Amino acid sequence: MNTKRVIQDVFKVKVSPDKLIAELWYNKPNNEITEEFVWSTKEIITFLETNNITFGLNYSNIGMLIELGFANKFPIIIAEGTSAEAGVDGSIHYTYDFTTTVDRSEGFNFREVMRIPTVQAGDKIAEIIPPTTGEVGRTVYNTMIKGSSGKPVYKKQGKNVTFDKETSTFYASKSGQVSVVNDVIHVYDVYEVSEDLSLKIGNIDFVGTVVIHGNIPTGFRINATGDIKVYGLVEGAELIAGGSIYVAEGIAGFKQGVIEAKKDVHLGYINQAKVKAGNSIYVDNSILHSECTALKFIKCKEGNIIGGTLSAGQSVTSYDIGNRANTTTNLSFETNQTLYNRQLLLEEKKLTEIDNLRKLRILKQKLSLEQPLKIKSRITLLKLKKSFEETNMKVKSIETELASIQTDLDVINDAFLRVEGTIYPNTIISFGKYRKTLKKQYKNVTIAVENNEIKIV
Repeated sequence: MNTKRVIQDVFKVKVSPDKLIAELWYNKPNNEITEEFVWSTKEIITFLETNNITFGLNYSNIGMLIELGFANKFPIIIAEGTSAEAGVDGSIHYTYDFTTTVDRSEGFNFREVMRIPTVQAGDKIAEIIPPTTGEVGRTVYNTMIKGSSGKPVYKKQGKNVTFDKETSTFYASKSGQVSVVNDVIHVYDVYEVSEDLSLKIGNIDFVGTVVIHGNIPTGFRINATGDIKVYGLVEGAELIAGGSIYVAEGIAGFKQGVIEAKKDVHLGYINQAKVKAGNSIYVDNSILHSECTALKFIKCKEGNIIGGTLSAGQSVTSYDIGNRANTTTNLSFETNQTLYNRQLLLEEKKLTEIDNLRKLRILKQKLSLEQPLKIKSRITLLKLKKSFEETNMKVKSIETELASIQTDLDVINDAFLRVEGTIYPNTIISFGKYRKTLKKQYKNVTIAVENNEIKIV
């Protein structure tokens, strides 16, 4: 039969519970088809619209329906919506090296157990990546499905950390070790070991202060940009500090121990070790058979100095120096050649910068005479003014450093040795080119250079 029936009587539309799939169903089973397909594409779409199906129509399947008619297998997907997409959760991107492993290639030091993840002051630590809002979806009824937003990540600034709200970025306000605890980012400028240094911890290289609540055995090395504090004994180890070094008990170096600080060194005692200080060395008890160098003072408060070589820029003070066995003990007071070299270099730089100021001043004067000033000349004049200011600041900085060096050199030239107890024979004393070997013992004396001669007072 070719009788055209009402489309609603032949087909029905079923929509999935999530409203994303619409299917066209034939009212009778496929094996009971007794009529011809007589509807057009327009009629099919109108039928769908009467069922409120207006989004995501599957025109390919509609075309197949028109072409094959009831030969199609029902139900047919007639429309498909789009799913909403959830937003991506926020995250945090760390910009420093978290790894603690060390290079184990050939020739590695077995005491290098781990590296400490550290940052420098001003370094970027981490950046918060915000969540996305998600993509909106549509049902076959053309209604909106809202996409859920991603979850933000929460991190707080802790000790020695600043947070820039505009860029959502964390920065280190001090150099040190990065630690993230309970969603709080810290930078610790002190690295503490609560026991003796051992292979469990290994050598330490840290951009801050290192504190050891125990002893440091032979063979270990600590390098710190800040201070080093040891509440025990140092043996034949190496300690290098950008600040000061404090060792409660002292160092028994076994001719291997090295202590070097850019500032001061404080020890209980020194025995068979090398100790160097950018400022001064302070020792509670004795200095025995060691090599000690200080730009300013060496002070042996209550003990004695026996053997070895000591060099100071300003003074050495001790209770006793040498012993009854007349052990050779060398004490020297040297004008610091490094300071002199720096002084000469700075004086040369100062002359160069002053000459640059003169040339800039001449160029400024020439341009100022040009009336009216062209745009290009104005820009040049501004650049000249800026260069003049920067050069002038360099000259002032050089003059400040030169004044500081001269103060240090003046103090060095007044160097002296002070002995409150006894200084024994075979003690060799040098003040630059002046040298004296004591042939007898003296008590409670001050030794210095006066009128080009070493005087014992």
